Amino acid sequence: KRVPIAGKVHDFREYFTRALSVEEAAECEWAEVTSDWAYTVLARLGDRETPDEAVSATFRHSGLRFGRHTDHVAIYGEEGTLHIEEAYTQGPMFLATSPDCWEELTIPEHIFSGLPDEDDPTQRNWTQLACDLVDDIRGVETRDYLTFRDGRIYQEVIDVVRADAGWTRIDGE
Repeated sequence: KRVPIAGKVHDFREYFTRALSVEEAAECEWAEVTSDWAYTVLARLGDRETPDEAVSATFRHSGLRFGRHTDHVAIYGEEGTLHIEEAYTQGPMFLATSPDCWEELTIPEHIFSGLPDEDDPTQRNWTQLACDLVDDIRGVETRDYLTFRDGRIYQEVIDVVRADAGWTRIDGE
């Protein structure tokens, strides 16, 4: 596939407002597509020491298309399904304990009250991560937050997905 090469998006709050018109696209240089920004991953999550306690999960994300169903994460357990809508699990959360009974769950207020006062969820999350990192560097006690080790594991998962490697065990150590 070929696509028009447009200006880079620095501020993703402007992402959907910067779409090219047909006329603008015709004036651009075109190139082969060398990237993808959509995926669906079926994963098995758990500790290999207790495999009977592992759960399956589906991760669905596409930043480049509009669809009837939103991006989501679904975690499937023995007694039900936890479904969190929107990219990066920023939307409503639902629990189903039977096929036709979905209950919207309320996220406890104490979780939100400790976060920066920011309406945009992406900006709020980056701001919180930066605050936690700075506090950690200063020696201030912080809540747990993602580490470089977590990032390495996530990158390994991303590499497996990109390679279409199928079921692959990821070493968390």
